[in-house]
Amino acid sequence: MIAAISEGGNSAGLLQYLVGRGRANEHTSPHLVAGSDVIMRRWGAWDRLSAAQGFEIAKYVDQFMSETGVKSMGKRRVFNEETGEREVIEGPVANHVWHCSLSLRPDEGPLTDDKWRAIAQDFIDAMEFTGADGRAECRWAAVNHGRAKNGGDHIHIIVNVVREDGTQWNRKQDQPRVQRACN
Repeated sequence: MIAAISEGGNSAGLLQYLVGRGRANEHTSPHLVAGSDVIMRRWGAWDRLSAAQGFEIAKYVDQFMSETGVKSMGKRRVFNEETGEREVIEGPVANHVWHCSLSLRPDEGPLTDDKWRAIAQDFIDAMEFTGADGRAECRWAAVNHGRAKNGGDHIHIIVNVVREDGTQWNRKQDQPRVQRACN
């Protein structure tokens, strides 16, 4: 499993990309494979998500941040499309959106939604977003929108790092934690 982390300050923008056509029209059937219970109850059964649904999901992902008024500010890791590299934008900038893609190699073939759901849930629990660690939960969703340009099956996980109680998820050493969760 190959993981790539980026951060941002715009849940709606990321979800518009994830449910949209993609940069090269490669997104064939954007749909949820996993997520917070409230999100899955509302949109989990849809075979294909629309732009309007992407905006609605973003609102739910950001709900705890909106209700508590807590804003996450700091450095932000982003993907530079021109260089093809991940870069760090020094802060303080909004960085409440934690985004991680989990990808398979092209020769591994696609997984079923049920398998991706189990992987996403195990991953998000291991990263301590769901309250399995005794802390308040963060809102999250996992989107599959078809194969990547290189042919590998993958999902995108979007999380708002502001927890239900207004505390923030600790992003310190998230890259090593991601690697452990993937392994």
